[in-house]
Amino acid sequence: MHPIVLIELPVKNPVIIFVIILLTILLIPLVSKRIGIPGIVGMIISGVIFGPKGINLLGRDASIELFSTVGLLYIMFIAGLEIDMEEFRKSRNRSIIYGITAFVIPISLGYTAAFYLLRLDLLSSILLSAMFASHTLLTYPAASKLGLSQSRSVIVTVGSTIITDILALLTLAVIIGIRQGEMTGSFWIRIIAGFAVLVLLVFFVLPRLTAWFFRGLETDGEQQFIYVLAALFLSASLAQAAGLEPIIGAFFAGLAINSYIPSTSPLMNRILFVGNTIFIPFFLISVGMLVDVRSLYSSTETWIVAILMTVISLSSKFIAAFFVQNIYKYTSLERNVMFGLSSAQAAATLAIVLIALRAGMFSNDILNGTIFMILVTSLTSSFIVDKAGRKLALQQEKGLGEAGAITEKILIPVARDESIEPLVDFAAMIQDPVSDEPLTALKVVDNTREAPDEIMKNRKVLDRAILHASATEKPLRVISRIDSSIANGIIRAVRELLITDVVLDWRGEFRSRNRIFGNILDQLITDSGTVFYFCRMVHPVNTINKITVLMPERAEYEKGFQKWLLKMRMLAKQTGAVISFFGNYHGLSVVRKELEEGKPAVQAEYNTVKKLVALNLDKDGLSKDDLFVLVSARRKSISWDRSLDRFPRRFVKEYPDVNFITLYPEQH
Repeated sequence: MHPIVLIELPVKNPVIIFVIILLTILLIPLVSKRIGIPGIVGMIISGVIFGPKGINLLGRDASIELFSTVGLLYIMFIAGLEIDMEEFRKSRNRSIIYGITAFVIPISLGYTAAFYLLRLDLLSSILLSAMFASHTLLTYPAASKLGLSQSRSVIVTVGSTIITDILALLTLAVIIGIRQGEMTGSFWIRIIAGFAVLVLLVFFVLPRLTAWFFRGLETDGEQQFIYVLAALFLSASLAQAAGLEPIIGAFFAGLAINSYIPSTSPLMNRILFVGNTIFIPFFLISVGMLVDVRSLYSSTETWIVAILMTVISLSSKFIAAFFVQNIYKYTSLERNVMFGLSSAQAAATLAIVLIALRAGMFSNDILNGTIFMILVTSLTSSFIVDKAGRKLALQQEKGLGEAGAITEKILIPVARDESIEPLVDFAAMIQDPVSDEPLTALKVVDNTREAPDEIMKNRKVLDRAILHASATEKPLRVISRIDSSIANGIIRAVRELLITDVVLDWRGEFRSRNRIFGNILDQLITDSGTVFYFCRMVHPVNTINKITVLMPERAEYEKGFQKWLLKMRMLAKQTGAVISFFGNYHGLSVVRKELEEGKPAVQAEYNTVKKLVALNLDKDGLSKDDLFVLVSARRKSISWDRSLDRFPRRFVKEYPDVNFITLYPEQH
């Protein structure tokens, strides 16, 4: 007889556990989409079914808790990383108002219910109400996938999260300190000093370290990714050492290095890919594992506590969103997105209930009620963000579509192997975000007998461009051409492909005093009226923290003025850099008006200079983290000045270690 093989549950074999988790992550979104529920909801329900309180297929062991913790920190990190910092600066007062409102209203309603209905003591009532005040950005990845990460409703909600969670977790620390008799002067000194040190290290030391590290490893994507993970978990550890929850440190880390990871960069793509496919699903599944459905059938008290907690949590968050909507005249869709994002309870809520349970302040009924509340609020949050978010995203796409009606096509002529990555990165940053046109890499060889062999050799260079562009999720097509000259091949491609922007590499070399750049580049700007960017990139684009734009007299009257100004704004938005404009008074006033009335919002400075030759290039004013952009002009155009042609030579001589671009606006 064959022995009967019994499967011991929960599964202990780590390989099988990982297989089950991966199959769940693979199949549940497909099933969820088929039956019409958000994928986040499906993940949580799968945790309920497979977890120890369900069929007990998976135990909530150390490995699950490890990946769950990583997933939670990842959510907070991405929330800080993707936020539009300029919009955040503009709306920080709104975030503070919403954060305080979303804290005060839930804690007031929660305390009343806990003290008078559940008959808890004073300290336990305050602690329970603090649970309602906090919220977790559980559905932020869903909002981000819908393209809402930079909408004002999402930015305000993300900013408010840190306010509510800090206040809730500080309430936890204070109440536990009172309970344990630790409310001494040293307790407050430890909390305040710890928070100050955390802010100092994360917001002042980490950005400088990141800039230094990225400059040294500009092409090593793997090392950059590992560095970002190390920064994330080091910041979380510092927060924990300061007596705060690690999620605070993770969020701070995202904010601190936000400007060094543009949304179109390969690094951002790697971060989102790993988080959305592995770590965040682990966290969602682990949340479902905490739910004990059977306890709801065995205890009436659990039902009462669970329903009361859920009603207070959802109603108080809706009231807060409704209050802020009326103050700032948000639409009902924006209010619903704010409510959906802020209604989910998980991170700080779990931290509070587990710590309070260990301290003997909460009963098991409150624990089960909390898990039930987490499940219901998570499901509610998912449905609301999915439904309202899709409608809001459609509205935004409609507006963007109207603004970007002109088809944009960017050409990248390839000259040197080492220039591929920075040119592709720059082109991806200035491309219209709603454009579905691929970037085009072009390699032109002279029409000689060796031309076919040259094309085969250059294929490796073009493949390298494809590989780098794929990491940014930007489509890129490659073209090889044989022509009578390099310049003729580029100009022919511009005309045949209807190219609107050309991004080229310039080494900073001058071979003749009678030429601006050299025979090839000079011929391009003479024979073609399209936009040209002659780029001399000596440092990675993502390390830029200031963009200096020098515009000549009457630049505002050129046909391509608004277009190049929009491109500079998009570049500043992607890098998080400040734009410092230099020009005459009238030109700067036109620029200021354009920036104040349009989008994207950027932080700008304005400096009046009467003549180009009068500009004093102060050596202390430019650094390796700067990008200098000269808005030049073609001969016989309205803004052309002889000093424009001499400026690149002068700049490169004085600043060989600063990124420099000469921009020729559209001219017909």
